[in-house]
Amino acid sequence: MRKTLLYLLFLSFIFSCNQKSDESESDQSGDLKNFTLEKLDSIQIEYLGNPIVHDIDPKSRMVLFMEFEEFSNDIMLTDFDGNIFNSFSKSGDVPDGFGGLLSPLMIDTDSSFLAFGYKGFNRYSFQGELFSNVPLEDFKIPLFQRIAMGIELPKINENFLVADKGSREIDYDNIQDHLGIKHFNLFNPKTGGSEALIQFPESSIYKSGKYFYRFAWRPVYTIEHEKIYVVFGGEPTIYIYDGKKPFKLISSIPIDLHNYQYFKGSDDKNLGHDFIGLFLSSGRIENIKKFGDNFLVSYFQGYEDVDREYFFANKTPDEAKKLRERLKEKYPFRLAIFDSLGNRLNDFVPEDLDPSSMIIRDEQLWMMEKPDPDIEKEYFRLYKVGLKGG
Repeated sequence: MRKTLLYLLFLSFIFSCNQKSDESESDQSGDLKNFTLEKLDSIQIEYLGNPIVHDIDPKSRMVLFMEFEEFSNDIMLTDFDGNIFNSFSKSGDVPDGFGGLLSPLMIDTDSSFLAFGYKGFNRYSFQGELFSNVPLEDFKIPLFQRIAMGIELPKINENFLVADKGSREIDYDNIQDHLGIKHFNLFNPKTGGSEALIQFPESSIYKSGKYFYRFAWRPVYTIEHEKIYVVFGGEPTIYIYDGKKPFKLISSIPIDLHNYQYFKGSDDKNLGHDFIGLFLSSGRIENIKKFGDNFLVSYFQGYEDVDREYFFANKTPDEAKKLRERLKEKYPFRLAIFDSLGNRLNDFVPEDLDPSSMIIRDEQLWMMEKPDPDIEKEYFRLYKVGLKGG
């Protein structure tokens, strides 16, 4: 009986929310004017599949992408007119391959790209010739990694800053081990050496003594003018670090996100729910960029209480499938725009752009078009965008 009532309550809640879903959901602070995205240019690439765009280079006018299964498919290079320039494979067990990737591929000159992988730093020509290989001094197979457009391999001086990807040597359920984690590694591409840096700030919710699901704190970050801007997992705060040793915390900026439901930790070591369920239902920051004087923050807002309760309730397979479809439609990725002081200028769902895919190249902001779930297209589009308003 309770399950039936809960299901009816859930349907009623979904219906009432759908009545107001057309707000697209713009949410501004006070009297500030509306800031929105403006499409400035586009690239259309004829391709049928599930591409992951690794890099866009305005200087060479090249786009580098792979199919979703990066371990077994070709690297493809196209120009800005959508013409495929070359394709070849460096995945798997090939003599000049990179092994598994530890970050997206990066175009580093007008004729070469860099692969940071299990075999170290490999630099290839656009024709697929291996120019150089620098093995890593201390390589450990990662527990967690994500390859997607929006994740970058940023440089500080001549070194690359990479988010920590987990270790089998750490018990992430032990609060003391969890507190001692260093969240980034600074890699030297000339030697393969690395230096671990940046722990949780004292004010972070992840130092509250509570328990969190594994990798709830996964950082997203961006670098501008020798400053590192970091958001840890679901915590709605931008931490600003000096980009020079000893990488001290300079300041922090709390950010106000629309109806944001993030996991604030539990007093119970068992957390009450499984890791996957908590990850899928909790608010989290997916991407952050500093663009001009503004911060762009892509995020998943997390399920509201009624949705969360039904999400974790026992369901039939058919009920679970319908629920997933409803929640996916109800909770798309949002984009929030803040000024340099953290004042919210807008918070909305981009109509046809994926905000989690934001990358900045040569001071240009690029995003990928959202795929249409109902139509399989034989192409994909990338958009150069700017900010309009203010």
